[in-house]
Amino acid sequence: MTKRIWDDFLTERDKQVYAQAGYGKRGGFGKRPALFIIDVQYNFCGDKPEDILEGLKQYRTHCGPEAWAAVEHIVPLLEMAREKNIPVFY
Repeated sequence: MTKRIWDDFLTERDKQVYAQAGYGKRGGFGKRPALFIIDVQYNFCGDKPEDILEGLKQYRTHCGPEAWAAVEHIVPLLEMAREKNIPVFY
């Protein structure tokens, strides 16, 4: 396992707890999956794809064109969730 920056601060007991609880391991999808879409709003994406420095003039939390690139990946995921009646939360 790759060493994490906080590993030096964990006690031996912390490490035992992490190992026994399974923290950091894959959790699986469970029986009732849901899709959470977070921070896909004008404050982060802007109202059009544009350079981050330009977008910051209107929205101080603007993320630039990368935000719109992320939206392109979210759309098919959202469509699939709706087709399969998976709950979607914003």
